[in-house]
Amino acid sequence: QQGQIDILINNAGMFFYPAQEATEHFVQVQRTLDVNYWGLKNVCNAFLPMMSDTGRIVNMSSNYGQLSLIPGNELREKLGDPNLTEKELDEMIMSYQRHCTEFNDDFEVLGWPRCAYTVSKVAVNAYTRILQRQLEQKGQKDLVVNSIHPGSYHSKITQEGDKYITAKEAAVSVVNAALLPHPCVEPRGQFIWHDGSVVNWEMANVQGLRM
Repeated sequence: QQGQIDILINNAGMFFYPAQEATEHFVQVQRTLDVNYWGLKNVCNAFLPMMSDTGRIVNMSSNYGQLSLIPGNELREKLGDPNLTEKELDEMIMSYQRHCTEFNDDFEVLGWPRCAYTVSKVAVNAYTRILQRQLEQKGQKDLVVNSIHPGSYHSKITQEGDKYITAKEAAVSVVNAALLPHPCVEPRGQFIWHDGSVVNWEMANVQGLRM
């Protein structure tokens, strides 16, 4: 009705406890990435033409989205490359999916983790940086996209001893990311913690950022 969208928050997500059996794990990988990565990208692509010039896009990430949770050194370097392209990222995620089948279950040898949720959230953080760069290259420098770890309790993900904030506090952190002032110097294309701090996600110490 208004002709444009000012705020897009990508909140859909799926998590499974990583299965050890190959066929079950394959199903988990496909379903997780279909929603958390490919689905998020599809929503962004659908809404980008309708976003206002000073719009804000917030992609929900996680403390499981730290690049240091990817075991393979070569994979970490590629995913953390600031010049990584969308095509290269897509190819990496498709490669992970191809190596998580019942007949080709060698993803760990290639340096991928068993947890598809981690792969999906690392990919979201990488895609967020790529999308911001693409927008700026197209002259849409005032349209800002960031990813965020909201920090709230999750019945399946939060582990014993982990600290977390209330759902209300987490909602406030997401709203703050969606209402960054214009003009916005930073954060832009970055991974934000629930307290508003910017995470150097490719270098972050996971143990120091568990909350």
